[in-house]
Amino acid sequence: EFKDFALIGLIGSFLSFSSILFGAFITTANFRSGFLIGKYGDNAAYSFWKYTRKRAILISMIITAIWLILAPLLNQFFNTGNIYLFLLFGIVLFVGLANGMDRGFLSARLMFKSLSIVAIFDPLAKLLVVAALVYLGLKVWAFSAIPIAFLGTFIVTWFLIKKQTKEGNNKAP
Repeated sequence: EFKDFALIGLIGSFLSFSSILFGAFITTANFRSGFLIGKYGDNAAYSFWKYTRKRAILISMIITAIWLILAPLLNQFFNTGNIYLFLLFGIVLFVGLANGMDRGFLSARLMFKSLSIVAIFDPLAKLLVVAALVYLGLKVWAFSAIPIAFLGTFIVTWFLIKKQTKEGNNKAP
């Protein structure tokens, strides 16, 4: 139905708006990690990644809490009749900055194979989630493919970093 398509458009718009913040964070993480790799080595960049990622998750928790508090007001403002859209988008806000740090780190380390896996996984996950929802007769929940794929991409990116990076003692000042 048209209203179901509107929910997909609304969550896509929220994702586009939040990508302003996430995109800036990815670029900053890429720059800083690249600088640390060039000046102090891979271990310094890995330490920076761990430190910044923890802080990003903390900030994301605060942003997500504010979003969830405002969810009933946003639901009323957008007249969606489905508060789960706002609750599920909280997943995107919760993992968005940490995901940005992960992608920036992968870019700085020039892990192109990992970046290509992440780039392919995201749309493929959206497609598979939507196909599963339609197959199960839950077309109304098609909008949930975006946050679910975003969470899956976050987990895959984190796994790729942990798998390919070893922790050392070299820390940047």
